[in-house]
Amino acid sequence: MIWLFVKVILVVTVGLLRVSSVADGACPSYWTPHSDYCYIVPQIAQSWTDMMALCKAVDGELADITSTDENDYVAQLAKENHPSGGEVWIGGTDSMSEGNWMWIGSGDAMVYRKWGSNQPDNSGGSEHCLGMRTSGDWNDDDCSRHNRGVCKRRKYSIPVVGK
Repeated sequence: MIWLFVKVILVVTVGLLRVSSVADGACPSYWTPHSDYCYIVPQIAQSWTDMMALCKAVDGELADITSTDENDYVAQLAKENHPSGGEVWIGGTDSMSEGNWMWIGSGDAMVYRKWGSNQPDNSGGSEHCLGMRTSGDWNDDDCSRHNRGVCKRRKYSIPVVGK
């Protein structure tokens, strides 16, 4: 019964996250802007797969990180929204081919990387999902572990008709 209540609250929260302004270059309500993108850290810990589904439900993806600037921004966002430390899920995985890390949203191979010391290590042979420590360093982790995550989406772009 409690799980059903939590799911109802989550669905209502997801619905609220979809309500947004339509200004060009804006982010939906509760998302924070950085460069051409908007980010949010849902305040619920889930498996990597469930977090990926939650990000999709709010018209985003688990964040792919393509630069030092973006990594630093997402790490700071993680610290502000996950003050107890630990990790947040981001969108990398090597579940298709061990050691070949890719971004799940785009299917692109990782170019920029910020692995922590001795990472990735595939400890126990079951670490195929990408976590970011609040330090900004990356760690491969067990996909079933429950962490918060960072969702990413493009800012709104209003097409101009007739130009």
